[in-house]
Amino acid sequence: MTSGNVLNTSGSPDSGFRKYFPLAADQYSGASVYLHESAHAGMMKLFYRDVSPTIQVDAFDRWGRVLQDPSAESVKDLLLFKNVNNDGAAGFAQWRGTAQKPTELGAHFSDDTRHALVSAAGSVANEIPQFALFAAGLKLREKHPALGYMLITTSFLNHFLNSVYPVSAAFENLDKPSIAGHDWVSVAKHTGIHPAITGVAFAAAFPVFAGALYLMDRRKASHEKDRQALQSLIRQKAIPEREIEQALVVYRDYQEIRKAELDLASLPESSKPKDLRKALERLQKLYRGFSDELVKKYPEQVREERKRLRFDSPFEPRKAFHELGADVLRSYRNDSAGTVLKGATLASGVGLVAASSYNAVYAVVKPRSAGGGIVHSLAPVVGALALATAGYNAYNTLTNPNADTTDKATSVALAAFSATGLASALVPGLGVPLAAVSIGGILGTSLYQHFRR
Repeated sequence: MTSGNVLNTSGSPDSGFRKYFPLAADQYSGASVYLHESAHAGMMKLFYRDVSPTIQVDAFDRWGRVLQDPSAESVKDLLLFKNVNNDGAAGFAQWRGTAQKPTELGAHFSDDTRHALVSAAGSVANEIPQFALFAAGLKLREKHPALGYMLITTSFLNHFLNSVYPVSAAFENLDKPSIAGHDWVSVAKHTGIHPAITGVAFAAAFPVFAGALYLMDRRKASHEKDRQALQSLIRQKAIPEREIEQALVVYRDYQEIRKAELDLASLPESSKPKDLRKALERLQKLYRGFSDELVKKYPEQVREERKRLRFDSPFEPRKAFHELGADVLRSYRNDSAGTVLKGATLASGVGLVAASSYNAVYAVVKPRSAGGGIVHSLAPVVGALALATAGYNAYNTLTNPNADTTDKATSVALAAFSATGLASALVPGLGVPLAAVSIGGILGTSLYQHFRR
């Protein structure tokens, strides 16, 4: 949020960032609040010469008081998430100065536009990481489904919670003096656009991006299926080799293909694996382009072969449910303890998402009444179950005589990062940093395992 009417050195902030969010990530840590308020301050300095912004974050202040005066009272305030300024805000940005002298960049915008951009900057800054999380999850979901879908789910949940703040402005009385510090009320006043419109636009931006990225990914997957169908036709000799050779000779990158083949063949036996892989990847890329050209030349045959290979079979929920049940039963028979742990972790995670979403919606209607009791109780449970699952997997790996040193090290690392994830739900004021370390560590370890293989 911004203090007072955006460009103001005084005023008691009434509607701070994430007042509406009982999901405890920002009650445990001030990281995302700091990011939000830093965006306000950064945009202010970007647009005005004569301002000196400062940032206040409740979580940081609570920890500061514990470190300076480790008394029972300061520890109690930390554990109970005391609202430092009794203003309902998790933090705010304010500044000294008149904000009358725009910078060279600021001069390109009207005063109202500058005000609106400063106010909107905080929410936008908190939204940008969700785009990266979704993109990473989409990329990883095929080879690491648990991690990939966790990142995708996290990005959507965070987007939903981020959207509650802009949308909440539509439920406020815009003329109420105490609501002047609400960022999106300020945007409405300086642009003349009703908060309902800006709220919907903000809420829709991420799904549009996610949908576009997903369609691009689906299109890429469809091209790969086309190539597989083409390869099947070639193996069956359904497409004459002579026609393929003729098409290759007239292909636009024919000379590049020949050169890449010669470069690969001319590599000495002592070549580094990196050089060999680079030459091979270049040749494969060129041949993929040629395959795409052949697909265009034989569209009907490729389409029919895709059908024969059941690449385009319609989704059958009942069949998928039975297959899932069979997989779970087979997994239980092979490893009952591991299956129970994974199932409990998934069920509690779904419960946490559902409870957090309910609280976020309820808080818009009754922001002063909403609480996060269920969320606060479930978060440690989910963390503990995830740690138990990772620890169980690590134990199995460590006691497996066929596992090498690297396998054992990575399994222990995953358990350690899961422990960090549990700590993020238990340690007030450090939730987001610890969660970031946990997710980053799990992601990095999983990527290392993938590339190692």
